[in-house]
Amino acid sequence: GIGVYQELGVATVVNAGAITGRSGVAIQFNTEVNRLVIDPGAEFAGTVKGGGNAVMELAVGPHALAGVVVGIGNSYAGFATIAVDPGATWTAAGHGTIESGATVALDGSLNLRGSLLVSGAGQLIVYGTLAVGVPEYSGYVYGPVTLGDNGVVTNHRLGTISAPGHAIAGYGLSNTVSNDGTIRGDPGDGIDLHMGDTVDNGTGGNYQASIY
Repeated sequence: GIGVYQELGVATVVNAGAITGRSGVAIQFNTEVNRLVIDPGAEFAGTVKGGGNAVMELAVGPHALAGVVVGIGNSYAGFATIAVDPGATWTAAGHGTIESGATVALDGSLNLRGSLLVSGAGQLIVYGTLAVGVPEYSGYVYGPVTLGDNGVVTNHRLGTISAPGHAIAGYGLSNTVSNDGTIRGDPGDGIDLHMGDTVDNGTGGNYQASIY
């Protein structure tokens, strides 16, 4: 059967252990605005289905450890919002997708080790920190990255951020972009700055860092 199956009403599931779905589905939410809180170290055997309107929180957890999530939008599908909580540090590994109409909001820190496709009307909004292509691992974001106030994007040497419009757009204030990889907007701008924003290009030692 399914590990956790929700039929009626609104529910919250907090997982700091293991949830297993022998049917291949670990959690199946209904279409209400439900909430899934994942602590670092939590495990799911099977897909996690948000029902289209649920919120998934990548939390700090009781011991403030870093967490790893694999397959956003694939293994974890049907969530309207995926949030990295303030003070939390997570790594997104493998191939992920921000589904059309969904939002990934980073109030904490997310390290991307793999790829993340921003699909259709999906949004990737950085209020905290996004690191792409953490050292020794490649990272690739295809789709726009939106900066809120005080957002920080670090694109490492093996990182690429690419979008059909602006690759990175700062709609808040006092954001920072540090680039040692590739940032490409096609046909839009590489980076669209606003008041108080800062860009450092190639200052991490890669003189082939490029923004275009």
